[in-house]
Amino acid sequence: GAKLAVREGRWKLVRDAGKPDELYDLDADVAESRDLAVTQPAIASRLTSALDGWNRQLIDPVFAGLGNAPVKGKKAGKRQP
Repeated sequence: GAKLAVREGRWKLVRDAGKPDELYDLDADVAESRDLAVTQPAIASRLTSALDGWNRQLIDPVFAGLGNAPVKGKKAGKRQP
């Protein structure tokens, strides 16, 4: 799955599919080695909401050749063997 992140000033929330969200204080931990999601729940919640809101606004990707976009000489949605 995709890895997503949102940053607000010194705080960065990272979401990796199938794992709990992680929160880092980049001013104190530039290497992102100490997850603070449990000890800073208000900040984690605020950034989670921001990330979820942004993610809801995205459209599904359309890549040529995957059956959902036109490819030269083919019609959208049609797969050819």
